[in-house]
Amino acid sequence: VVNGVTTVYIGSHYEYSLSSSTAKKYYYVGSSRIAMRDDASSLYWLLSDHLGSTMKSVKASDSTTSERRYRAWGEARFTNGTTPTNYRYTGQRGIISSLSR
Repeated sequence: VVNGVTTVYIGSHYEYSLSSSTAKKYYYVGSSRIAMRDDASSLYWLLSDHLGSTMKSVKASDSTTSERRYRAWGEARFTNGTTPTNYRYTGQRGIISSLSR
């Protein structure tokens, strides 16, 4: 439970949000996460950098893209579009924080 949203994870291959009744399935080649399918059956290709950070996603049906680049320690330095997954810097789940600096 994070920020009132309950999500059930089955390994790193499947997640289901009890709050919104939505699911995401992840596909791997070896240990590399390469794609994600959401409830709407939309397939996204997930492109990673050398650290395993999800830096670009491409929707297979219409080539819609989103991009996210990082500074050292995971701070976002560039974003474009909405990333469909919460796997972010070094392939770890990103949690939206309400903490102020």
